[in-house]
Amino acid sequence: FLEASRSGTEPHWPFGYDAGRSRDANRLVNALKLANQQVQRRGEQVPDRSGMGTTLVALLVDGHHATVANVGDSRAYLWRDGV
Repeated sequence: FLEASRSGTEPHWPFGYDAGRSRDANRLVNALKLANQQVQRRGEQVPDRSGMGTTLVALLVDGHHATVANVGDSRAYLWRDGV
């Protein structure tokens, strides 16, 4: 989804578009929800994986702007000038 929505043409937003978020934040939200659907489907298809889940940290960089998303207990940190 991230690759398909990278161009200037407006993609289909499978989970809607929140005008209160940036375009890149909407891209990440939709991509994360699509990925979650895949994890859930896999858990339903393979009995040994029933109820499985994962954590995720994503960083979407566009020029001088970065958008960060995290799901679960994984975190992203800003490292600047050794701090």
